[in-house]
Amino acid sequence: MANHHVSVLTAALLLSTIASTTTALTNTTSTTIASANATVASPAISLANSGKPTVYDVLKQYGFPPGLLPTGATGYNLRPDGSFEAYLAAECNFRIHKWSVRFSNRIAGNIQTGSIHNLEGVKVKVLFVWIRINQVDHAGDQLHLHAGPVTKSFSVSDFTTSPHCS
Repeated sequence: MANHHVSVLTAALLLSTIASTTTALTNTTSTTIASANATVASPAISLANSGKPTVYDVLKQYGFPPGLLPTGATGYNLRPDGSFEAYLAAECNFRIHKWSVRFSNRIAGNIQTGSIHNLEGVKVKVLFVWIRINQVDHAGDQLHLHAGPVTKSFSVSDFTTSPHCS
């Protein structure tokens, strides 16, 4: 009978160890999957190890949707005065509604809550001419893009996801 109690105790310890190991593996796997999903869901490269937010996170902090910038940003610099540079791996072209938009591999300007001004590196094609977008303002549920003397408004919902370059 003593052997039976030892066997039951051994089996209980073994099951407890297996359960703990399974829980640890499940938590590790869930964390890994969550991290992978977060990486896929985020259009930016992962900078989690450095603690630096992505450029898409910075846009949100200033009241802009992340889709204002195309996927594939490779980095950025943001200074205390709000001046910034964001970098793409290459020039990027895409369409929004009927408009052709072009981002150079370097985008620069000055950002503050609700406004990006002195913008460089973003153009829109109007008829046969590329015109620089020099300012973007966020007011209510609208984004106002200023290209020279022309302003075009879009719904913020048009920019919830980042466009893909063609």
